Amino acid sequence: MADCTSAAARALSAKVGHMIARQASGDHTCLEAQIVTAQADGLDPNILRTLAFVGCKGPVEFQALNVKQGRYAVSRAAHAVDIAAAVELSNAAERWPSDGVYIIPAVLRAGVETRNSAPGSWFDMAKGASTTDSDIAARLVLSVDCDVKRPSGISATDAEMALSAGIALRVFEYLARACARAGLMMSTPADWLMAVVLARQKSLG
Repeated sequence: MADCTSAAARALSAKVGHMIARQASGDHTCLEAQIVTAQADGLDPNILRTLAFVGCKGPVEFQALNVKQGRYAVSRAAHAVDIAAAVELSNAAERWPSDGVYIIPAVLRAGVETRNSAPGSWFDMAKGASTTDSDIAARLVLSVDCDVKRPSGISATDAEMALSAGIALRVFEYLARACARAGLMMSTPADWLMAVVLARQKSLG
């Protein structure tokens, strides 16, 4: 973690300002280059980066939503107790036609990881039986949704993605200033940038 008042944070603020200006001018190559690099790395390194960003030390819950099975769809979940299991579970889910695979960025209460199945294996989630707030001991990530409002089930256009990226950069710049005034801490520049890259990579499919 880096102090928002540090020289590194000030340099990051300048970099974010530059990225905002490029987004506003219609130049999206700055983020696009990072996305292409992440995609070329493959799934495994990106899973490791995601877990490092989340920072969870205990069991991590994965959810695969609306996995298509013929005429029907089912949502699945699994828990990884180590890095190797997380990579294996992610690679298995990568082959499924689904609406997406997500990590629950939270510390789970003891026993949640064994309630439905042994850790390391996917199981079908019964309707209304997914992880709830009462199953979570602590949240590790504060998520800010910058997506353009659109009908559900429809992918964003390139223009909408560009607009979202610009908004996300401005949100980060605002939070960085607010943290500096409050003496709070934020993730390192590398972690933040990778989070942006991974989020947009997922949206692009």
